Amino acid sequence: MRITYIDIGLHKDAKEIGMMMGIVDDIRSTGNDVELEVFGYEAHPAYVQRLKLLYRNHPNIHIRQAAICGHDGSASLYLSPSTGGEGNSIHASKNNVIGKSIQVPARKLSSELLDIVKSGRLGDIVILRFNIEGAELEMMEDLIGTDTHEIIDIYCGAPSDIPKVHAIKHLHGQYQDLMAQAGIQFQRFHAHYQKEAQEQMELKMGMILIEMMHGISSSHTSTREHSRK
Repeated sequence: MRITYIDIGLHKDAKEIGMMMGIVDDIRSTGNDVELEVFGYEAHPAYVQRLKLLYRNHPNIHIRQAAICGHDGSASLYLSPSTGGEGNSIHASKNNVIGKSIQVPARKLSSELLDIVKSGRLGDIVILRFNIEGAELEMMEDLIGTDTHEIIDIYCGAPSDIPKVHAIKHLHGQYQDLMAQAGIQFQRFHAHYQKEAQEQMELKMGMILIEMMHGISSSHTSTREHSRK
């Protein structure tokens, strides 16, 4: 069984990649044959270099620099004064960024997903985790508008940051409606300062994956193969 884990908004330490690696190791320890391939996206160039160095001995982990948003090209990344790498955003009116910005590559997630599909590297189960500091609506509008959201089996991450962005906070309800209309259920999965809370998220994710691995049906496979074409 192959699992593709796509993580958007790695920030400084990509802690959730480590969480997912641990979950897969636990699943393997129960006798299940599981392969994990990770595609991680981060906009800030210094964090990208740090993470590439961190995972340099993991050929199954691919770290890419990009601000995932609603267009391909480039974007302004407005910086947070946080030394932990949290809070940088493509939105200048987010509540914790300063006026300073840098130009970074921008990509639509649909473009990245189709590239992964064409490369033949898409797994049997596809997980998308995102924490993208207010860019959630445009990312999901792109995915749903191109039907590429059907490629994803599990959506997870932290709650939406749209309410933290002054210019678009009134669109949070629109984002929630979009997710609901597409039938997308969101699982919490993010590094947590409380060990018990994080362990509960990891346990739940592991249970979901094992259930999916044992329950993938021919009808699901047919639907997925159609969506990958």
